[in-house]
Amino acid sequence: MAIVTCITPSADLTCRPPCMASQLPIVSTVGGGNGPWKLTAWRHLQQRLHPPSVQPLGSSPLPPFNPRPPLCGQSSPNDAKSHHNTLNTLQWLLMITKEGHESYITFCQLEDEAAFTCSADRTIRSWDVLTGQCVQVYRGHTSIVNRILVANNQLFSSSYDRTARVWSVDKGQMSREFRGHRNCVLTLAYSAPWDLPSTPYAEAGAGGLLVTGSTDGTAKVWQVASGCCHQTLRGHTGAVLCLVLDTPSHTAFTGSTDTTIRAWDILSGEQLRVFREHQGSVICLELVNRLLYSGSADRTVKCWLADTGERVRTFAAHGHGVSALKYHAGTLFTGSGDACARAFDAQSGALQRVFRGHAFVINCIQSRASTRAPGAASPSRRTRQTLLTGGGSEAGWP
Repeated sequence: MAIVTCITPSADLTCRPPCMASQLPIVSTVGGGNGPWKLTAWRHLQQRLHPPSVQPLGSSPLPPFNPRPPLCGQSSPNDAKSHHNTLNTLQWLLMITKEGHESYITFCQLEDEAAFTCSADRTIRSWDVLTGQCVQVYRGHTSIVNRILVANNQLFSSSYDRTARVWSVDKGQMSREFRGHRNCVLTLAYSAPWDLPSTPYAEAGAGGLLVTGSTDGTAKVWQVASGCCHQTLRGHTGAVLCLVLDTPSHTAFTGSTDTTIRAWDILSGEQLRVFREHQGSVICLELVNRLLYSGSADRTVKCWLADTGERVRTFAAHGHGVSALKYHAGTLFTGSGDACARAFDAQSGALQRVFRGHAFVINCIQSRASTRAPGAASPSRRTRQTLLTGGGSEAGWP
């Protein structure tokens, strides 16, 4: 049986001010163990109510929660009581799948009411978040599937089989294969046709552009409509482990085992700037509001001005390399090789919370928030926030 764990920030709400506690979502995790791997999703319903009872969907009982000691010290019972009516409360809805991946999950993405996961079992799966059922299995890759990206009603994937592929989301059929890298394809990003200038790249960008990074030390820009390679971005002296795309400026940022981050014009192939300060491989990147966050094997996350390459902040406190990043509503979530996820205040860099439960490295973090309009059953507006973390194997990132 797979080990499916869950962690909730409500375990130590008594030692945090209400403004901080309300920002932290429930975390659902996938990780550990052998055999079929399962996907769970926890919902966060923010309400000004007393804590509701826990109601699982289906007949499976809710696993007991064993809270870890809080990070910032114990508060007195009186302090906890005074905050009781002001904290946003948490309602748990558990959805358990009956079948799943046969090896560790390498990446996950939330899209509307669906979750997409890829795995070392060479497959991609889509899941109904409401029911927890597997909806579609995408088969065709001949080795580990590293990353997936759902955009423009298409599913893009990269693999150790040296290819990237694009699939029909609904039918589960592969529509095109991108072959040209000399080694594993690790990471990818997509720029839609409407994000590209009409001239002189109208024909090349008709179906959008796909950017891939590989352990061969290059990134490639592909024409999705034709499958042809538009540009090869050369400059890194190590494997390209991660990349993010700034579509308005047509700029790709790539992170590498050579400890640098590089910015590229994906239309011309020109290298624009180099970010140097990490002391280890750059494993993950996140771009938000002209700020670039980078996670590294040197156990830190750094925040840079994307337009100049100037470093403005460093996030420490990790016990191992940083393998995943996600920014949401002023909070920076990180996943690490120490099997912990962490929440930082993105502006100050202060550590807010540590989430424990995985056995090995956390490969991915995804989040989504949606608001339901008031109705007869629920007279107040409710914001639902979901955070997914995917756990890897013992032989994961350093």
